[in-house]
Amino acid sequence: SGGLVPGATVTVTNKGTGATREVTTDDAGRYSVASLLPGRYDVKITAQGFRTTTRTDVEVTANTVSRI
Repeated sequence: SGGLVPGATVTVTNKGTGATREVTTDDAGRYSVASLLPGRYDVKITAQGFRTTTRTDVEVTANTVSRI
């Protein structure tokens, strides 16, 4: 419903290389994945007791902050 979920696991997968990065949301439900290579990514967010949410084809470009 758009609420904040602290302690959720965020997995970012590069669609071109298959490389993954994993981070955990902070107490306010925020997260940051720094220094990603440009490309298309799938972002999956999981937390116990919540439905898994996935965003596909998130475009990451150099020197740009992508917010999803």
